[in-house]
Amino acid sequence: MKIKDTPKIKKEITRQCAICGKNILVKVFVNEKYIGGNYFCDIPTVGEYWECDKCYNNWK
Repeated sequence: MKIKDTPKIKKEITRQCAICGKNILVKVFVNEKYIGGNYFCDIPTVGEYWECDKCYNNWK
């Protein structure tokens, strides 16, 4: 991938891993794709469910 083909970052957000509690820095691109964590769903009354890469990979 060439540098000019890299999507532009729309925003950076911090989320917390639901397993270990670690803060996760998530970069969201203008095309709505993201890197930096694993989002699963929005749980009513609880909020968004995110896992860091380490916890996500331990469950595979």
